[in-house]
Order: sequence, then C-alpha cells, then structure tokens
Amino acid sequence: MIFNELQRIEIEAMGLASSKTELAEKLKALEKPLTIEELQKILDTTIKSDSANKVITFLGMLLTYTDCEQINLGFLAESSTGKSYIPLEISWYFPPEDVMKLGYASPTAFFHDWGKIQTLESFEGLREAKIFVDLANKILIFLDMPHPGLLERLRPLLSHDEREIEVRITDRTQKYGMKTKTVVVRGFPTVVFCSANEGLNEQEQTRLLLLSPEKTQEKLWEALLLKLEREGDRQAFSRYMESEPSRCFLRARVQAIKSANVKHIVIPEDLRREVLKKFMEGRKWLLPRNLRDVSRLLGLIKAHALLNLWHRERHGDTIIVNMEDVEAGFKLYRSVAEANELGIAPELLEVYKAIEADGKEDGYTITEFQQLYMKTFHKPIGYDKARKMLVTLASAGLLAEDVDSKDKRRTRYLRLGVKANFHGPSSLCTLVNTSNNVVSEEGGFKAEIEKEAQNNWIEGAGKSPLFYSHPKSQISLEASEGAVRALSPSESAEKCEVCGLRAVEWKVYFGGQWLKRCSQCLERMKASGLKLHYLPFTESETNEA
Repeated sequence: MIFNELQRIEIEAMGLASSKTELAEKLKALEKPLTIEELQKILDTTIKSDSANKVITFLGMLLTYTDCEQINLGFLAESSTGKSYIPLEISWYFPPEDVMKLGYASPTAFFHDWGKIQTLESFEGLREAKIFVDLANKILIFLDMPHPGLLERLRPLLSHDEREIEVRITDRTQKYGMKTKTVVVRGFPTVVFCSANEGLNEQEQTRLLLLSPEKTQEKLWEALLLKLEREGDRQAFSRYMESEPSRCFLRARVQAIKSANVKHIVIPEDLRREVLKKFMEGRKWLLPRNLRDVSRLLGLIKAHALLNLWHRERHGDTIIVNMEDVEAGFKLYRSVAEANELGIAPELLEVYKAIEADGKEDGYTITEFQQLYMKTFHKPIGYDKARKMLVTLASAGLLAEDVDSKDKRRTRYLRLGVKANFHGPSSLCTLVNTSNNVVSEEGGFKAEIEKEAQNNWIEGAGKSPLFYSHPKSQISLEASEGAVRALSPSESAEKCEVCGLRAVEWKVYFGGQWLKRCSQCLERMKASGLKLHYLPFTESETNEA
C-alpha cells in the first residue's frame, strides 16, 4: 500500500499513531485480514447487538468506492428502534465528503440544492443549460422517507439501469411563470432509506435490501447502558470514541480502501457455479424478484473481498473473489433473506411469526391482534398501526381478509402464508381457516403429493401456451383439484376475496369448491406448490363474449 504525505498526516490526525515509526507499524497492521466477527466487535462500540444489520450496512457503504457494485439499503421499522441510528453511526467511519445526509427532500429541492448548472452548446450553436447532480461514489442517507416523486425519479438510478438519467422538472419563476428544466443525475451512489412506513411501494422494495433493527431485551438493556454513558458526559464520551484504537483503525482502513482505487470485483467461474448451487438449495422455482435478490447477495460477497483486498488476487483496478468471501456473503444474506424474499421488513416477519405461534385458527380482528401484540412484544399498538400491519401482511400473501361470521361489519385476518421459497416446505405453506372462503389442506397444497407431475408441461394448441398436466384427470371441462378457469364474461368482476385489492380474473377449484382469485393471488397459490391446470371456456361462455 502506498500513502502520500497528505494521507499520512490524515491518519496521524485520526489518532492511529503519534510518530512515524509507530505509523509504519500501524500501516502494516492496517492490511491484516479482517473477519466478519472482528468487524462486528469494532462496530459494537456504539451499536449494540444488530450483528447482521450493522455489518451489512458497513459493507454496503464500502461498495460505494467501486465502479458499479453499489447496493441500496432500507431500514423499515417502528419509531424509536434505531433505524436511523445504525447508518448514522456507521457513516462516522467514512470520509465526510462522501456522505450526504437528508432529513427530507422534495424532487425540486433535491435537484436544486445538490445540482450544478452547466451551459452546453450544440454543433448548431444552440445553448442549453442543464442541472448536473453528481452522486457517483456517494453515500446518500435519507433519515426519513423522501417525497414519493423523488423516489420515482431515482428508480432507474437505484436499479442501475443507466449511469446517467435525464429528469424533466418544472419550476415556477417570477418573470416567466412555469419553466421546464433538464436535470442530469449521475451515479451510482449507495442509498440508505430510513422509514417507519412498512408498507413501502413494491417498486422500491425490490430495489432495497430491507433491514429492521432488533428489539430484544438484551439489545435494549445494552443500548440503555450506552445511552447513560453517552449522555452522562457527552464531551468525555465523544473524546473517547474519537480516539478509541479499534474505531480509528477501521476508519483508517476505509480511507486506505478508498485510496486503493479498486473499481471492479470479479467472481471466478468456478465460484459462480458454487454461488448458483448454494442459491438454489431448497429452492423449487425462481421468481422475478430473485434476479435482484441475487445481485444483493453478490454485492455482499464482493464487499467482503473489498474489505480484505490486500489478501486477494489483484490485476490493476480489479480484485478476485475467493471462497471465504462467498461463505461470508451467504452467511449475511441468509440472516435477512426470508423477509426480503417475501417482500416485507424483518420486523413484520417477526409479527407474522407471533401470529403463527399463537395458532388461532379463526383469525384475528384488529382488536384481537392488538391484544396479541401487547402480549408478545410488551407494548401497546394503535388501531391504525395494527390495521396497517395486517393489511401489509395480507398484501404479501401471508394473511387473508375475510368477513367476521358473527359481525359482518368487522374484518378477520386469517393465516394464508407462503414461506419464502428458498426454505422449501414448512408450516407456513398451509392454509389455516374455518371460513367459507378458504379451506385447510393437511400437509400443504395437494399438489405436493404428486411431485412426479411438477415439470410435465403440455403445449395447448389454440389455448393458453402452457398447461400443467394432472395425473388423475387430463385437461377437461370437469372440475378436479387444481383446475383453473378464467372468469366468464357473464360473471361480474368483483374484488379478490383474499387480498381485496384487485379484481377477480380466475376461479380455482380447491377443496371441493370454486375459489375466486386475482392474477397475483393465483400466482402466490402456484408459488406455494399447488399444481394448476387451466380449463378453456365452454361453448356457451364463448358465445356470451
């Protein structure tokens, strides 16, 4: 590692060394291998517990210094749990000029405050002014959820569609009224969102690695002691943390990684096969969102290699991943994968597990759920907050909404869970309900029994392009388990009885009756293991169209 004089002065100023001799020894020690456990111990000085969350956040921010490997993080949790505390504390280890912290920003304010106006001239001599916002290799921390319009404009940047995106905004001026401006946003940044809104838009959810701070008694006790130390004597605590050896070491290591100018991190072909094998373990099928999930997994693998770049094979500005990085990446990813692949925050997954453990078969009204929440988490929850949690779990396909048989004015939320498919079959892959709308099926969906027909696809001439064959009865007009029919033109389009959000498009024959489902809920049933075979319209139904 080569340091210029300015970098040496900066490292000395951090408190890493007091003399040049000591500095030379410290610089040599700075390149030693650093394990995940050692990194956790250093971060534990100000962030108690939350082992996976703080390491993932640190490694995510470290990827800022690569060319295009950055990932986006979303801390979704209720207030007072420390969702903004973790990224703010970890940002201390990174150079201040690389960190941008925002409490809130509207689209126009964000582009105006961070942009620089440049006047461009075309070959024809036409002059045009554009606002350039350079976010490349920056850590952008939103301490609260920004304006939804800003998120919409940044979506292509978050998904790395283009390094430069053009955004058209309108602005009001005193002289000319409404005026259109062109904004060019350059990337890629590492973006961290912190929000108490668990029901985040699906388009944002799939672009973020969702995290939630822990709420265990052990963590709260340790955090309480740390808060007493910090606020008991703020100046003494700050002086100690600024000079604490392990923290100064990690801060200097981040500066050294930035100075190393590593742009690309390559996973060799043999390790790519190993990653694919591990990723598909226990996974029966692939979902569209898995394409983004695997990108975040690869990001964690590459971040671990970057953390130990001096012990990795290097060619110019490229380093090569080894097996140790793959294992570390999978260890971190699996700690948060279940909630992320279900599309909900880890905090909400804990709530669902509490519902599952309670085992109440007839479901919950909102009031009954409030009582369960108090019993499990030892804190009250408001009616609106409880309803929002239940609706979010229903939107994720883990709960079903039904009318209370005793009081039609009330809604009951019943377990209708689908386990994240990388875990394979489990208790979450069952329907538990005693209402007329959903029928319980012992051992999961019936199609699990007939695995030999899982991959038997039939090309249907003049029908839907793909059909499942059924071992007991081939495609016919007779209703059999797993039969699916499109809603006929004569049947009224009503709201789906499971999610209550979309119009019914399909009928599924299951448990001796026809169940009405929208396309998304039908896909969830299919993803849970139910083999479906599609029935064509009858002649009378076709004539009605």
